[in-house]
Amino acid sequence: MSDHWELYPCSMDERMAFVAYDHGFAEEADALPFANYAGIRAPLRSPTDDGLPQGGEFEALGQLEGLLVEAFGDAAIQVGRVTVGGYRYFHFYTGHDKDACRAVMEQASEASGYELGLAHESDPERSHYWQTLYPSADDWQVIQDIRVEQSLREGGDPLSEPREIKHWAYFPTADARAAFIGSVADLTELVSVRDDSEAEDGRFEVILRHVGRPDYRSMNPVTLGLRRAAEEMGGRYDGWETQLLAD
Repeated sequence: MSDHWELYPCSMDERMAFVAYDHGFAEEADALPFANYAGIRAPLRSPTDDGLPQGGEFEALGQLEGLLVEAFGDAAIQVGRVTVGGYRYFHFYTGHDKDACRAVMEQASEASGYELGLAHESDPERSHYWQTLYPSADDWQVIQDIRVEQSLREGGDPLSEPREIKHWAYFPTADARAAFIGSVADLTELVSVRDDSEAEDGRFEVILRHVGRPDYRSMNPVTLGLRRAAEEMGGRYDGWETQLLAD
C-alpha cells in the first residue's frame, strides 16, 4: 500500500485544524478490500488555546498511533489523522466489525492512558477519506507553499528577509491572460508575457512578481488569490519561486 503522506493546516468549523493524510491512497482506494471505516478519537491532555497539542504530548500521540496500527495489524490501513478542537482523530479502513474495533481501541486505551472513543460504519465509497482528509484546491495550494518553504529552510534560509518572489500562470487565450493580469493587480505586478503557439494547450504565459517573505503563512494570501483568479479565467496558476538567502 501507499505511504505518501501530506500535511496541511486548514479551518474546520471555524477552528484551526491540521490534517495529515495518505495521498497515494487516492489511487488505491477502489482496490482496497476493507469496506468499514473506523475513527478513533483521543482527547488532548493539555491543548493550546487553539485546541492543538503541545510539548511532550506530540510524542505520546505518536506512541498511541503506533499502538493502534500495531493492534489493527493487517486487518486495517491508516489513511489519515486530524487534530482539531482539543482532539486527535485517527482514520482507518478495516475489515473488522464494530466489536473487533472496540477491542483494538480498548487495548490501545489501556496501554496509552488515553480515554479513546470509536466511530464505526460501513463506508465502501471512502467518504471519510474524500470529504474529511483529501485537500480542496485551496488546501493543495497550501501544501505546495509549505513544500517550497521547507525546501528553502533545508537550504539554510531563515525566511526572515523579504525578497522578490515570481509567479507563473498559463491561459488558453491572450484575452483570458489579460483579464487575469488586471484582476490580480492588487497582489502582484507584471514581469513579462510570452506566447507559445506550439505548446500542446496553446499556452499564453505570464510571469508576475511581488516582494514579501516566502514562508507559507505570508505566501498563502497571494498564492490563493492568484490560483482562484487563474481558475476563474480558465487558466492555471503554476506556482512560485524565489532566491535562497542562507545564513
